[in-house]
Amino acid sequence: MNRHLLLVMLALAGTGCTHTTLARRLVRAPNLQSAPSLQSTALASAFTDVSVPSRTPGVLLNAQVVEPGDWHLSYSCSVEKTKKAFEANLQMSFDKPDFFMARPKGTVILLHGYRQQKEQMLPWALSLAQQGFRCVMVDLRGHGGSSGEWIGFGAFEVEDMRSVLEALVARRLVAGRTGVIGVSLGASVALQWAGADPRIATVVAIEPFADPQSAIGTMVHAFPPFRRLLWWASESTIRKAIQEAPGKAGFTWAEVDVPKAAAAVNGPILFIHGADDAMVPPDHSRRLSAGAPAGSRLLIVPGEDHISLALRLQPLDGIVHAWFNQNLAESAPAPDGEATSGRPVPPPAPGPRPPG
Repeated sequence: MNRHLLLVMLALAGTGCTHTTLARRLVRAPNLQSAPSLQSTALASAFTDVSVPSRTPGVLLNAQVVEPGDWHLSYSCSVEKTKKAFEANLQMSFDKPDFFMARPKGTVILLHGYRQQKEQMLPWALSLAQQGFRCVMVDLRGHGGSSGEWIGFGAFEVEDMRSVLEALVARRLVAGRTGVIGVSLGASVALQWAGADPRIATVVAIEPFADPQSAIGTMVHAFPPFRRLLWWASESTIRKAIQEAPGKAGFTWAEVDVPKAAAAVNGPILFIHGADDAMVPPDHSRRLSAGAPAGSRLLIVPGEDHISLALRLQPLDGIVHAWFNQNLAESAPAPDGEATSGRPVPPPAPGPRPPG
């Protein structure tokens, strides 16, 4: 058993295993429950560190800027899945560019998933930097190098991200138009942020949730470590914990309205979801795309689930590159609007097709 899960299980056992305990843990900052899992890369000195005070007192947000250039990125991921196990073999290498591009095509903000951190977005950052975009990887509050006692599934994070963008602008680290790519929690935060901030021109949302309450409930049952961890919890206990969780952190679930935010985004959205995702089923993206702005697209990838899709770079990279080139690059044509939201459409040329 994972050491972190064992410690959490022992902690729960020592506190009576009540729905109140579980409710607090759902919104408690992951950094306060376990140490960040990844260390900075050996080439971190090639990135620009940015620390940003949030509008929330006591919260300091951490980010790293990856400049555009040829990072000599090599990335491969093979996944083996069985009913009882999941194994992923990741191989990545990169090197500092001989020179950086003088004028980025645009700026892309990258947001990670729940209990992850910015380093897990590094393959996407390097891949997009090689396409000419300045990339900014951000640790969401309570994750990685960012502080904070509670998370809000977007209720707090929207203002955090406003603070980050304002700090980047003040330091002249924003070039051209700004887009966001996020995974899971990061995707839903990206949609909520973009819906409230017209400076965001486009979003790539990989496996977002439309409703955090249903997503948490599904995840508890679909993710084996959670099932083992919560063996003691009845259905009513889990439901009570989910309902009470926001109150522990000082927000309400009504403040996390992802469909409303997605409909208010100032530009088109690319939704990407795994067809086999049992943790956050693809109906979440279908629901979000149904009300998304004109020109939005929905791509359901056969054979991928919530974990495997988050690890992918190829062949999705060509699709994402084309999307940001179309919607951020100054020389790119305006979206043709032929793809309508609410139904799957083919990926834009010349990106490769997904497996299967």
